[in-house]
Amino acid sequence: MKPKLIAFVGICAFLCGCVTPQQRAPAFLSPDFNPQSVDNIALLPVLIAPGLSTDSTVTHWVHAQAAGVLKYQRKYPFTLLTNPSLVEPLTSLGSPEKLAAALPTFKPPISQRWVLVFCLLDADTATAFGPAYDPTGTVRPYIVSGAHALMAAFLIDTREGRVVWNDIKPAETSGSPGVWVDMTPTMKRMAIEMTVVITLRTLPRP
Repeated sequence: MKPKLIAFVGICAFLCGCVTPQQRAPAFLSPDFNPQSVDNIALLPVLIAPGLSTDSTVTHWVHAQAAGVLKYQRKYPFTLLTNPSLVEPLTSLGSPEKLAAALPTFKPPISQRWVLVFCLLDADTATAFGPAYDPTGTVRPYIVSGAHALMAAFLIDTREGRVVWNDIKPAETSGSPGVWVDMTPTMKRMAIEMTVVITLRTLPRP
């Protein structure tokens, strides 16, 4: 993991609790958070860790997965907001330390009290090459693709200026060997989408 990402994860842990990706409980949950008080969650565009290169449609991937989990599993009403200007005050901060410090009191220009922010901390791929026999018995090269991702999520009460829930979870994907087929872009997308589902599982239901 890059030094900047390590620093960002460390700041998240300092501000929002101990980060243990394997645990089923969230990294942080405010003891006085009442899920029934959440009338609507504004899901903002995804924040990307500084220096991390990823697909420009990552917000669409994350929103698609989050919408299904929030509606059918967590039972929260929500609004999808995709205008990048809504998170511009955060993306323009530059350093991960400033970004993490600004999250608790972040107040975008919207009417919703509750704001959900996803931060993609890491996303990378790996490819292995080797020989394999095809159905005719001919030896041909094959490609095995894999990917991993690390995502943090924050539910912010903008009225009180605080984070009420936070979690951070990793995910890994790998594909079956394919002859001359590089599946790394697909594996990367799947890993990112998996982190959304895994992370939201710890958000308390109303």
